[in-house]
Amino acid sequence: HPLLAGDMHLDLALPAVWYEAHLVTPEVNLYGVLSPGTPLLVEAYNEDLGWTFTNMGADAVDFYALELDSTGRRYRFDDAWRALTPISDTIRVRGAQPVISTRWRTHMGPVVPAPEGPPLAMRWAAYESNHTLIALWHLARARHVDEADSALRHWGAPAQNVMMADRAGNIAVRSAGHVPMLAEGGSRAGVLDGRSSAAQWHGRLPHQWLPYAKNPARGYLTSSNQQPTGPDYPHYLGHNWPPSYRALRIETLLSGKAAHGLEDMMAYQRDVRVVQRDLIAPHLEAAGALTGGAAALRDLLTAWDGVATTDRIEPLALYTLMELIYDMAWDEAVFEGMPRPRGITLITLLGEGSPWLDVVATPAIVEDAPALVRRALEACVDTMAARYGSDPAGWRWGTHHRLTLRHLTRVPQLSALWSDTYEYPGFDQTLSPGTGLAVSKSASWRVIVDFATDPPRGYGVYPGGQSGNPFSTLYDLHMETYVNFEYYELHKPTGPGQLEAASVLTIRP
Repeated sequence: HPLLAGDMHLDLALPAVWYEAHLVTPEVNLYGVLSPGTPLLVEAYNEDLGWTFTNMGADAVDFYALELDSTGRRYRFDDAWRALTPISDTIRVRGAQPVISTRWRTHMGPVVPAPEGPPLAMRWAAYESNHTLIALWHLARARHVDEADSALRHWGAPAQNVMMADRAGNIAVRSAGHVPMLAEGGSRAGVLDGRSSAAQWHGRLPHQWLPYAKNPARGYLTSSNQQPTGPDYPHYLGHNWPPSYRALRIETLLSGKAAHGLEDMMAYQRDVRVVQRDLIAPHLEAAGALTGGAAALRDLLTAWDGVATTDRIEPLALYTLMELIYDMAWDEAVFEGMPRPRGITLITLLGEGSPWLDVVATPAIVEDAPALVRRALEACVDTMAARYGSDPAGWRWGTHHRLTLRHLTRVPQLSALWSDTYEYPGFDQTLSPGTGLAVSKSASWRVIVDFATDPPRGYGVYPGGQSGNPFSTLYDLHMETYVNFEYYELHKPTGPGQLEAASVLTIRP
């Protein structure tokens, strides 16, 4: 029977991003999570079917270069001038006159300033007609993965990879949502020509063209925000995909044994094996002769099994080393004030060789990959001592890698409403993620649904509680359970007689 596991990675906050709900009607018995104001459960399971999400990462925004006339109030489109549409808002200011703020809009979308060059118009799929609530309505009533897939035809934004399993034994994954397409197909990467209808959207990719898999022979499906297609996929989905570290790790775990149980899924959701360590290790060994602390640091990292638990010192050493390699490689002036390539690009270039690996700060030396890594290892020893002390006992990962949930407003003035600070395992792009040292983004709802029972049994946990009142005991009720990677069974009664209620509110029409 299928096991369905999901743990949507989001910025965490108090009150919690999600809250649990149990919806029982004559048609459904549904348990899951939703966000405040959403009338339907977002990620959930009923008596026959469950579904979870990861962000698809599709390119859903395009920017169009505009040509304005001398007045700055008209733009050229298909050899004709069109008027910009003003959109004004009134900002009322205490003790002063109201301020009128005016933005301008084209038929493509709002005008946004560009750092250099002509102004841009922005078009975003989330501004288009969106029937996602209809998709959720039909998902709640679906009994089979095929019915769920049919419901996802209505999905709009944000585009998602939807993992599904049913009690009949089926598993499936569908990329769903509004992925724009051009009239002649092809890539939409980069800034498009806002003067021509040739670069305009021509509807969306049909649902049946989006990536899909069902009941593969290998017996499992995964989604970890990786690129969802192979090189032969004929349609443009995007060009800026996250690294595949988590996809590689979960593939290793699921292919490593013939069958998996509930406890296995729980272990996978708390897994903190750092795949980057495996990829960087050969470059550490190829760095050449080292002495003293740099040699000891290399030995430490190459002997490490790559598991980033709070009691280890190696994760902090790797974190510092990768930061130094990153800064040294991308120190060219062109990157000032601009996003720099992701870490996976750097690791790829270390294997291939590239002029970008040269350190601008050492004009007399042209660094190749071994020289760059050697220079970073030598610098890492001094950096670690300066930041964390010369005694490796002070390098313990949990001392410096900590999780804090800020109040939803994020303002420091409400820091009294933030959570405690917790030691937290993990690393950037581990299955249980923990990017940076001050962790604020991780699994927002860990859930596992076991379809071996009738009805299915669910287990879950989320960081926070059911109340938005900071003075309530339910405000951060589950934090300790969450950081300890424990679960509670999701109580899913079929009638009021199975409830233990402190109070009951009956609404009579």
